[in-house]
Amino acid sequence: ESNLGKHAKPTSSSFVALNTVYCQNGIFILVDKNVEVKDTVFIHHITESSTQAFVNPRTLVVCEASSNFTFVDFYHASSGANYFSTHTSEIVVAENAHVKHYKIQAEKENAFGVITTEVAQSSNSTYDAATFIFGGSLVRNNHHVRLFGQNIESHLN
Repeated sequence: ESNLGKHAKPTSSSFVALNTVYCQNGIFILVDKNVEVKDTVFIHHITESSTQAFVNPRTLVVCEASSNFTFVDFYHASSGANYFSTHTSEIVVAENAHVKHYKIQAEKENAFGVITTEVAQSSNSTYDAATFIFGGSLVRNNHHVRLFGQNIESHLN
């Protein structure tokens, strides 16, 4: 996919650089042009390890022109071991597309995580984001929205 690594560049942050080097898995979602996904999509990021873990997943969401998509990133762990995560997301919102993005971080006390979200919006698009944090020893969210055009709406809560 031509968008992978285009918006979250390793030179932008040491955490993105770590994610780029050590990423072993991820999720790719493509919403085609003129498609409205009526149901909310839930992405569960589950960390499960009996020993200390270093987790580096990557998410790429591409919403083509005039599409409509709502999704929830849900972060949690099912184990008691310490872990450090550098989750990185790239979200592309094409012209006239509308995206609603909810992030729920229900991490355990042994979680140390830096989540980077890079959004690229085109003309007449809308990106609504809300983040809810319910745990973790160290939780940091880097949310960057870049605007490429006119009449763009971005709401970060």
